[in-house]
Amino acid sequence: MTQAPVVSTANLFQFILPAHQAGLPMEELCAIAGLEPSRLYDYETTYPASVVKTLLKKAVEHSGDEYFWLKAARPELVSTNNLFLYILFQAKTFSEFMLRAERLYNYFTDELAPTHRMMDDHYIYQANFYNPEPEVSPYRVDWWFAISTLYSTLFAGEQYKMTEIHLSAPFNDRADIYEEFFQTPVLINQPQLAFCSPLSNLDLPNIRNPHDPHLEQLLMHQLHSHMQCSSPSATFLQKIHEVLRQQLPNGTPNLDSVASQLAMSSRSLQRKLADEGSSFNEQVRLLRSELATHYLKQQELSISQIAYLLGFQDNRSLTVAFRKWFGMTPSEYRQKNTVPEHENA
Repeated sequence: MTQAPVVSTANLFQFILPAHQAGLPMEELCAIAGLEPSRLYDYETTYPASVVKTLLKKAVEHSGDEYFWLKAARPELVSTNNLFLYILFQAKTFSEFMLRAERLYNYFTDELAPTHRMMDDHYIYQANFYNPEPEVSPYRVDWWFAISTLYSTLFAGEQYKMTEIHLSAPFNDRADIYEEFFQTPVLINQPQLAFCSPLSNLDLPNIRNPHDPHLEQLLMHQLHSHMQCSSPSATFLQKIHEVLRQQLPNGTPNLDSVASQLAMSSRSLQRKLADEGSSFNEQVRLLRSELATHYLKQQELSISQIAYLLGFQDNRSLTVAFRKWFGMTPSEYRQKNTVPEHENA
């Protein structure tokens, strides 16, 4: 028997936030999703894809706007799932952007896997939903077209072109609104939900920010850590470190907030750490010292930036802590661990 598709908590947020902005109380949205509010940041949890269908419908009913999900995609939502989207927008060209988008969907959900294929002088970017089409919400289709075209335009700018939208039979009745909304011809009774664009799109550069190899390395390191800590085999300490890593840029992590994100009481967290022969403060120290040495080996990050990433108020606080950990200052450590340029040649 095939397992029903699921979505991650991170993926669920892209539907919860617009619905909340439309006026639906967060408590009601959590109830719809079967989410405990205390587990909103528990990224290892997955939910049936049917939850998304219910959220989509509720938002339309509450707003009274049948096309709510076409209009809900807005630029500020680009950072809803920061880690994944920052990696996506580190691509150099639109071709790389497309490939990254296809791979990153695997981290969000197994309900949908978009792919693209070449056809003469254009390419087709298609949605592949794993639910049978009659079970796919038309609002989910609205959102996919809207968010895909938004991200594409934000990446490549006005030079990005879409030449056709393809609708499969269950969604033919949305052809007129799509044609009006996207100002693009719509073909019905097509084998897949897709849009077509000229091959020239694939060479378009990223207009938002120049590619930063160092940031790319840090993001991929974070992604690897996230996936490792979200796996069923992740240890308790790995999960704590993942939460701490998220909180460090906001200052020294707080026991209560970390416990809340792990869906447990502060006392239970302390007790489990004691069983591991450790303490909360010890884990903060271990992670900070590990990240400090990792960041210092990356020459592009300043000492001030590293202090911020580790949750210190200023350079001096980082220097005092680093000297306790390693018997030298951050600058001295960096000097000792810098690889000469001729060795990288």
